[in-house]
Formats: sequence, C-alpha cells, structure tokens
Amino acid sequence: MPNNTTLGAARRRVGPLNGPTSGSSLSYVIIDKSSSDPQPFTQTLPKGTAFIRVTAVGGGGAGGGSNNTVNGAGAGGGGGGCATSSIIAVSDSTVVTGTVGAGGAGSVGSNGSGGGQTTATFAGITIVANGGGGGATAASPSVAYGGTASGGTTNFSGGNGGGGPGGGGGGAGGTTASGGNGAVNNNIGGSSTGNGGGGGDSYRPGLTSSGGGGGGIGGAGAPTGGRSAIWGGSGVGSTGGSWGGGGGGNEPGSIAAGGNGGGGGVRIECWILT
Repeated sequence: MPNNTTLGAARRRVGPLNGPTSGSSLSYVIIDKSSSDPQPFTQTLPKGTAFIRVTAVGGGGAGGGSNNTVNGAGAGGGGGGCATSSIIAVSDSTVVTGTVGAGGAGSVGSNGSGGGQTTATFAGITIVANGGGGGATAASPSVAYGGTASGGTTNFSGGNGGGGPGGGGGGAGGTTASGGNGAVNNNIGGSSTGNGGGGGDSYRPGLTSSGGGGGGIGGAGAPTGGRSAIWGGSGVGSTGGSWGGGGGGNEPGSIAAGGNGGGGGVRIECWILT
C-alpha cells in the first residue's frame, strides 16, 4: 500500500498503478475507510470505475497493562490480519459494504483487549481480516497471536505480540507478507517488507521502559520506543501503528495501561476510464 495516502480520503493519479495496464486512458483513485468512520460503511464507486482491488486490515490488539513490580511489564498485542482481493472488473454501480474493526483498548493493570474484525463485501466477494489478540498483563509469558485473514487472493496474518515482560506489539499483516513479530529482551522487532514491522522491546530489568508499538501496513515498528516511519509504531507502551499495529506492553514499576492497538482499515483501489 502506498504510504502517502491520507486515511479516509481519496487521491487521484493519472494512469494505472500496480494494476491494469490498459494505458493512460485509466486514472487511479484510492478510497480509504478507517475505524473512525461511521460503521458499518457503504461506499459507492466513482463514475466510470472499471476495475477495483480491495484490501481489509483487522484492528491491532492492545498491549497488556503493567503492575508496580520491577518485572511487571505487560506483553505486546498482536497485529491485525490482512486480506487483499484480485483486481476485478466491475461497473460503477458496484457498491462496497463492510465494517472496519477498531483497535483494542489497553486497561490499567490488566490484559489488553483484542482488535476488531474487518470485513468488505463487493461483487459477490467477501474478504475478512481478523483483529490481533490482546496482550497479557504483568510479566506473563503468554503470546498474543496476530489476526488471521480469509477470502482474499492473498491472506496474511498479523505478527504476534512479544510475550511479557515488556514485549513489543506485533506488526499488521501486509500485502506481500505476514506482519513482523514483537520482540522481547531488548531486541529489535521483526522487519517490514510490504507489511508492518514488529515493535521492539525496550525492557531492561531494574529500569522503567516498555515495548514499542508494532507497525501498521507499510511501516516499521518502533525499535526501542521512538517514533518510527509513516504508519509505524509510535512510542513506548503506546498505540500501535495505524491500520492494525499491535500496542506495546507498558512499563514495569507502575500501574498503567498497555498501548492501544491501531484501528483497522479498508482500502478500495479504483481504475477509472477517462
């Protein structure tokens, strides 16, 4: 997915992009639906639309909360899954309907909630991207698994959250690969290649630090808590990257909520006869 498209907006480019190769008589428009838009959604297509490709991303799971012991950092949340359809021929009377899953919410001193499921239905096709699991609280070794996906031509799972203590959030599944896993033991998270990178773990025994959020689609995770690339994880124990990044587990030594998961999204790519 291109990284320069504003969520919730449409952008126009002249000529096809990664799609039909019918020449300059086609223009290209992206329509993005985010979890902050009214749900469920119904999206009409621009006049003259001849081909579409649709991608769904599930919400990221929230990281686990921390407690006031030095080993009490929560685990990272799992990244959302990602399903992408083939490019299909349609008419401009085709309607895309569905629901975009919200990111999971972190809770003070308790497990984070899982991310919501995202669905999109169009031209007799339904694609589904499940949300990532919520991270466990307070030094639990359990792992929040990334969400799965189905119905697309490609279906990739989100990355797993790093197990406690102090795990990074899992990256969202992508258009070419599954999401990167969150890390533990002060390691850098998984890589980003067409998918979200896993958040790094910045936990060290005796220090108050916590896992970075996992990257959303196309973004790297935060290696040790700093803000990363567009759509990436954005802080220690904080919200996962937009479009399905898992939240990081929060810091030990205090009672605090884990980072929220990034909300899911639906992208509708339209090739329009001009």
